[in-house]
Amino acid sequence: MAPKKLLCLPSLLLPLVTLLLPQADTRSFVVDPDHDRFLLDGAPFRYVSGSLHYFRVPRVLWADRLFKMRMSGLNAVQFYVPWNYHEPEPGVYKFNGSRDLFAFLKEATLANLLVILRPGPYICAEWEMGGLPAWLLRKPKIHLRTSDPDFLAAVDSWFKVLLPKIHPWLYHNGGNIISIQVENEYGSYRACDMSYMRHLAGLFRALLGDKILLFTTDGPEGLKCGSLQGLYTTIDFGPGLLSKADNMTKIFALLRKYEPRGPLVNSEYYTGWLDYWGQNHSTRSVPAVTKGLENMLKLGASVNMYMYHGGTNFGYWNGADEKGRFLPITTSYDYDAPISEAGDPTPKLFAIRNVISKDGNLLAFLDFLCPQGPIHSILPMTFEAVNQVKHNPPSG
Repeated sequence: MAPKKLLCLPSLLLPLVTLLLPQADTRSFVVDPDHDRFLLDGAPFRYVSGSLHYFRVPRVLWADRLFKMRMSGLNAVQFYVPWNYHEPEPGVYKFNGSRDLFAFLKEATLANLLVILRPGPYICAEWEMGGLPAWLLRKPKIHLRTSDPDFLAAVDSWFKVLLPKIHPWLYHNGGNIISIQVENEYGSYRACDMSYMRHLAGLFRALLGDKILLFTTDGPEGLKCGSLQGLYTTIDFGPGLLSKADNMTKIFALLRKYEPRGPLVNSEYYTGWLDYWGQNHSTRSVPAVTKGLENMLKLGASVNMYMYHGGTNFGYWNGADEKGRFLPITTSYDYDAPISEAGDPTPKLFAIRNVISKDGNLLAFLDFLCPQGPIHSILPMTFEAVNQVKHNPPSG
């Protein structure tokens, strides 16, 4: 009988089963500029993520929504931290109940999802005052999102409370947070105050250390004022910008002017769009969303889908846009997302899952998992015999 081939048994299926990696003595998530990719614990890695905001979903439903995301083939979840949700009055902090973002981080761990954190201080227009506390306006001359001393003093005070709480959850510290965004789409803001951005970058580094990957996110027009040396530059765009076949190439070429090496990243790939009071429900077609996603994955890009589950702007937390006129956001934040506001999987979810499944080819990673080539054996072999063994001591 001819000996049968037994390929190396993998402890990792990228990009879908990312948290089954053998636990190394040093956990790491870094940019590999020489090969334009991320490395997770030294292994080539790319995330396919989705946005879900804990403050837009009842706490009792967090586990359900995260599980559905994981079952869609995602390996990470991205979410904001709204400052005004946690500091309703100066020096008064709330991290309990639906505001317990650390319980949400724990649920993400249980769902086997890595975390991309976006703590602001500004998050987005669709949330009350962009996440900034209204009490800031008690100083009528304050200039928000700038290096105004009054604004920076409030920001520093808040982050000196929040970021130390985040520190144990960083990936290299044993947690699940692989990267953290500084500000949000700052290049679209009129101030273009680079002193402010440098101050934030320094503050994040001082409180979080040098190992965590810090990044920025901007639309194509905002890269000039939104990017900063020392922060990894990413871009955001949706299917609406991909009407022509070469548009994605042009958009990523623009990103390369600001981040010449490293992985391509779309931090907000829009699966739908928000709704304004008095207007029809916004939708994005399934073929448009899946085609753009498939093309990005073929390029090897990391992608976060915004939103994967939108949820609800409870109470009066809905924000507003100002596009020539005041446009208030609806209470519903359904977003025409793959998981509906009610938590139901939609045809868009199943279509996205099919696209992701095409890219999760185990055979593409065999050279990395088993560099010495296939092992020939008539009988099954132990993990020790094929060198697939954890080297860290068992936890007590």
